Amino acid sequence: MPYSADSPVFYDPAGRRWRRVRRTWLALAVLVTSLAAISVISILVNPVLPKFNLKQIEGLPRASDLKPEPAPAPTPQTVREIKARRAKEELEQALAKSKVVPSRRRSQLPVVPPPAEPPVVQMPAPGVPTTKPLSIAFYINWDDSSYASLKRNLNQLDWVVPEWVRLQDDKNDSGPLTLDVDARGLDLIRQKRPQTPIIPLVQNFRNEQWDNALLARTIGDEPSRQRLINALVSFVGENKFGGICIDFEDEAKAVPFPQADLLTFIQELHAAFQPHGWTVTESVPFSDDKWNYKELAAATDYLMLMAYDQHWSGKDSGVGSVAGQDWFDQLLSNRMRELDPAKTIVCIGNYGYDWTQGVDEAKEVTFQEAVLSASDSEAKVNFDPATRNPYFRYEEEDGSHHTVWFLDAVTAYNQIRAAGPYNFAGYALWRLGSEDPSIWSVFGSAHNAASPDALAKIVYGYDVDYEGIGEILQVKTLPQEGTREIKADPSNGLITSEDYKVMPSSYVVQRMGDHPGLIALTFDDGPDPVWTPRILDILKQENVPATFFIIGEYLIEAVTGRSTILFRPPFFGDAEATSPDEIEPVLRAQEHGYYTVGLHIDPDDWKLVGDDGRPRTADDFVKQTIDQAVETNPDKRGEVVLLHDGGGDRSQTIAALPRIIHELRARGYRFVTVSELAGLTRDQAMPPLQPDQKFYARANAISFFLLLTGGRVLNLLFLAGILLGLGRLVVIGALAFAQRIRARRRERLHAGENYRPSVSIIVPAYNEERVIVQTIESLLESDYENFEVIVVDDGSPDRTSEVVHEHFKDEARVRLFAKENAGKAEALNFGLRYATGEIVVALDADTLFAPNTVAALARRFHDPEIGAVAGNAKVGNRINVVTRWQALEYITSQNLDRRAFASLNCITVVPGAVGAWRRELLELTGGFTSDTLAEDQDLTIKVRRLGYKIGYEEEAVGWTEAPDSLRTLARQRFRWAYGTLQCMWKHRGALFRPRYGALGSLSMPNVWIFQILFPLISPVMDLMLCWTLVWTLLERIEHTADTASSNLRQVLFYYALFLAVDWLSAAFAFLMEKREQWRLLWWLLLQRFCYRQVMYYVMIKSVATAIRGVVVGWGKLERKATVEIEAEG
Repeated sequence: MPYSADSPVFYDPAGRRWRRVRRTWLALAVLVTSLAAISVISILVNPVLPKFNLKQIEGLPRASDLKPEPAPAPTPQTVREIKARRAKEELEQALAKSKVVPSRRRSQLPVVPPPAEPPVVQMPAPGVPTTKPLSIAFYINWDDSSYASLKRNLNQLDWVVPEWVRLQDDKNDSGPLTLDVDARGLDLIRQKRPQTPIIPLVQNFRNEQWDNALLARTIGDEPSRQRLINALVSFVGENKFGGICIDFEDEAKAVPFPQADLLTFIQELHAAFQPHGWTVTESVPFSDDKWNYKELAAATDYLMLMAYDQHWSGKDSGVGSVAGQDWFDQLLSNRMRELDPAKTIVCIGNYGYDWTQGVDEAKEVTFQEAVLSASDSEAKVNFDPATRNPYFRYEEEDGSHHTVWFLDAVTAYNQIRAAGPYNFAGYALWRLGSEDPSIWSVFGSAHNAASPDALAKIVYGYDVDYEGIGEILQVKTLPQEGTREIKADPSNGLITSEDYKVMPSSYVVQRMGDHPGLIALTFDDGPDPVWTPRILDILKQENVPATFFIIGEYLIEAVTGRSTILFRPPFFGDAEATSPDEIEPVLRAQEHGYYTVGLHIDPDDWKLVGDDGRPRTADDFVKQTIDQAVETNPDKRGEVVLLHDGGGDRSQTIAALPRIIHELRARGYRFVTVSELAGLTRDQAMPPLQPDQKFYARANAISFFLLLTGGRVLNLLFLAGILLGLGRLVVIGALAFAQRIRARRRERLHAGENYRPSVSIIVPAYNEERVIVQTIESLLESDYENFEVIVVDDGSPDRTSEVVHEHFKDEARVRLFAKENAGKAEALNFGLRYATGEIVVALDADTLFAPNTVAALARRFHDPEIGAVAGNAKVGNRINVVTRWQALEYITSQNLDRRAFASLNCITVVPGAVGAWRRELLELTGGFTSDTLAEDQDLTIKVRRLGYKIGYEEEAVGWTEAPDSLRTLARQRFRWAYGTLQCMWKHRGALFRPRYGALGSLSMPNVWIFQILFPLISPVMDLMLCWTLVWTLLERIEHTADTASSNLRQVLFYYALFLAVDWLSAAFAFLMEKREQWRLLWWLLLQRFCYRQVMYYVMIKSVATAIRGVVVGWGKLERKATVEIEAEG
């Protein structure tokens, strides 16, 4: 039989292919690098907007108006205007959030008028504190300043006590609790400082008052108490909170406060919480004879004394200090006669009250509001020496007289200093957002460790002050710190006087662009390929202009050839910035010359499901838009409508838009752009690009197109890969099951049992002295009689021939031939010349046959249509992780595929480890060729293309030696991958050819897609998945209230589904194997991940080698003689 020495597939001796590809890649690399560099430069360099000689909009500053130093104070509004505006804003926020803002948050205490001279209070002897006291703060949802304070000061807190739980009537199984957990605050704590315990506050506050009747119904009998306790246990456990703070207060109304029931409830609650290690605390009045402090302290982990509201907002309060130092010292001394300081927490207030002469009730004010009123009215802040609380008086333009008493960092310092000798467990601040920010230089310090000098600087607060009307926003003044002069008594360290020299101020933002009768439609979060064109069609049809705030400034330039000076920052769903953190984007944009555009008309069309769980429709969007647009109150009136053309399903927005336009037109409104509201022309709002900017814009346009196209292709490939993978697993599993049924039918019919053809087993050997004896002995132990063994030593430099001769010189069935080295294919062809059997078994020298393997292979040839039979190859050296992974792969991938493809007669490779051939077909096809590294696969496809069947015999088991390290595994798989690539290219003429059946339509495409293409693109797909995860994490950090994108959820869903189906498919493969080790399945996920990394490398190397066109040797792996047939058990 002649041997063909054709050149190897892909061989390119001149190297022309490699040079052409290398030049192409170099050109692409230069192009991509240049585009990337241009894009990076355009992003890093701040945009320079053209300067226009525009008529200054009245009251609207330019970016150049802002100086690094604090701007001069603006012309103040009247105090009456300030009060009215802030009251309206507070009411609007409360109504918008559908939350009831309590008129009072602490226990109202009887007035204790200060004596003429401060009494001498017997203080405990100073002690040495053993630990730093707990630093605790109350957090509320209904003031954005509380979130800003939490964000700024969370690292200094040991506990956070949020106002999230209230009692309600347990009707219709609604439960005894109303929950109002603030997701934004919770996410901040969990992400920034997850170790901080959260102790939610539970209150009996309802309908603007403390409800004694509700409390009595809820804890007045055992069943009701138990329902409440069970609800609290579930709430704390499900949310992994640290405990509960009970804040049940007495309104002194017609229904008496249930003191006895409260004590019973606290005792039972503590008993339920104690097994979980949760904390039970209770907030109690500073002084109220009706409260049993001692018993309550015994029933709780900590008792929290609310040391404020000496005078409060009620009509019976009178005007005076909020927490006078003398009052504090006296009542604290009284309380501590019966309480343990180690279980006591002192609550420190930081807020104030504004009393208007002739008005019964006072208005509660934050520290920021108090100092703003003092600053705007130019009132002098006094420090009362008797109570050591600050106060001031001012007169409104209407002649009303006001007195404001408030607490600040100085009062907090004095209270903590005076309480220091007791060594209290901790101090709690009421509340975050209302405090003097300078308090944090004192709060949380060790007992008496803070210095009064730290309070001289007054840090500006958390509010943002707005002036004017309109939705065009510009920062008018920057925040500035205040100063105060402090004097302290050296004998006890208490501050005796403070003098406000400079009042602190926060950001002041000017609102402009108010034009009643005009409406500007604006759209956010686009462009979207589905929704944006439909919105544009509606606008064109209705002849209505609109303004689109799209994602990515440079996208505007690249597409339109224009820049923009209009900017809309994200405010977490609020119309305007409410904290210094949120004002930063406005300031940054303003410094670059942008106009910030707010909004007052927002139907929340992004919210597809209402708070009641009902899907929101176009009717809801239309009603909300019209109701807000027709508002006549100047503080609420707006001309800018916010809708969305991207970011989700916008079908209801599409449905609502024409109706909104028609309704507003019918009411006489005229539609304009935002630039017209701002008094800008189109060229001023969107300046044409300068010549040098056009270059960057064109480059960015190309970059964006390539990124968009590449991203879509990768996303499509990722999803297609997962879907194809799922489909492949299902199809392969079904076909393998069908093949299993056929195999069982053959067993029942005893097909081929009496067919006993002669068999020649050819064993090519090169440096196999360590394993060749064991291999031949396994063959000789076969229960098949009519066979011969032909060993071909392919020029081994070791003692392979000598070892075979020494052990088998007397064995007539074994013949030994030695030849010069020419490769495995030539060695097989050499053996074939001397073979006498009808059936030829080509056996790798590292493989051991089971006793029945030869017989199982031979009997399949009773079918004259069978041209070759693949056996069941198994890993015989399962000695470490790498070999166990390969054992798993042989079972779940290679053998499962062969079972499946056998059912359609499209097996692509009869493995060299265990396979048999009809001898006449080997001679017809020219035997084993050496133009590929996969001579067995090449021959298999040749036989199949001749029209013969390729069978699979699961009973023909061959135990092979697998590489036992990743390095040798990579070498082996490179040979396999490169050989497969050669074979697929060599036989590409069979691809999709009907005459070759499933070989060309199923198995060869399977090889091209899943064995060649996917390993090449998998690294990029994995990187895309990682990038999606990282990008979503970054979005969560920047926008804590947002949830993961729908794209990420889709990717993760399909990825998880794929892994699950893959595992089920692997388990199915094990079901079809006899006596296999099921514990290998636990390695599946790790094996898939690690194998993927190996296949990235080998397939990329294979393609690169094919392009280079070099000759690749067959390669020889070191044999270690570690194969054991017993491994099957």
